Amino acid sequence: MTLDPYRLPRSIAPDRYRLVLEPDLAGASFRGSVGIDLTVHDDADELLLNAAELEILRVTLDGRSVPYTLDPSTERLVVAAPVTVGTAVLEIEFTGTLNDKLRGWYRSTFRDADGTEQVIATSQMQTTDC
Repeated sequence: MTLDPYRLPRSIAPDRYRLVLEPDLAGASFRGSVGIDLTVHDDADELLLNAAELEILRVTLDGRSVPYTLDPSTERLVVAAPVTVGTAVLEIEFTGTLNDKLRGWYRSTFRDADGTEQVIATSQMQTTDC
């Protein structure tokens, strides 16, 4: 199967995300986890997700640890676990950097009412970088 470099396969669709992000503003980093409720339309040997600039710590599928690889060149996380038609729950734990590139979840600053510079973590919430 030839993979589209821009689109994920449509055979597995996310229905709901439960996302937890814990920023470390002083360290310009974050830790997080996501639970994704999936609808599987066609049996598959693996799941593909976008994962730009993340370090993946753990992946589970329906509560079982499963093998995965992270391909930084394509910004894809490949979960090497078969799924069958129906529903599944994918959970991922990860860390990342609060970058200064104005994309993804990034680090920024603002001046408060006293003129003191404050650090924040923010996103433009655009679907391609959120």
